[in-house]
Amino acid sequence: MEELLQQILSELKELRKGQEDLRRGQEAQGQEIKALRQGQEDLRRGQEAQGLEIKALRQGQEDLRRGQEAQGQEIKALRQGQETQVLELKELRQGQDKIAADLSKLAIHVEGEITQKIRGLYDDREVVKDRLKHIERKLDRQQERLDLHWQEILIRAQR
Repeated sequence: MEELLQQILSELKELRKGQEDLRRGQEAQGQEIKALRQGQEDLRRGQEAQGLEIKALRQGQEDLRRGQEAQGQEIKALRQGQETQVLELKELRQGQDKIAADLSKLAIHVEGEITQKIRGLYDDREVVKDRLKHIERKLDRQQERLDLHWQEILIRAQR
C-alpha cells in the first residue's frame, strides 16, 4: 500500500507539477494575449495616425488643385491682358500709320501752297519792277520837261 500511496503521491506531485506548468502556460498565454492586445492597440493607433496622414495628404492635394486652378485663371487673365495689349498696339500702329500718311499729305499740300506763294511773290516782284521802270521813265520825262522849263526860264531871264 505504501507503494500505492507513493505512486499516488508521485502522481499527485506530477499532477501538481502539470497544474503548475498549466498555470505558467496560462500566464504565458495571458502575457502573449496581453502583448497581442498591445500590438493590436499599437496597430490601431498606427492606422489612426496613417488615416490622419492620408487625410492631411488629401487636404494638401486639394489645396494644390485649388492653387493650380487659381494659377490657371491667372494665366488666362494674363493671356487676355496680353491679347488686349496686342490689339491696342495694333490700333496704335494703325493710328501712327494714318498720322504719317496725313502728315505726308499735309506736307505735300503745304509745299504746293508755298510754291504758289513764292510764284505769286515772284510775279508781284516782276509787276513791281515793271511799275518802277514805268515810274522811272515818267520821272525821267518829267525831269527832262523840268530841265526844259528851267532852261526857258533862264533864257527869258537873260533877255
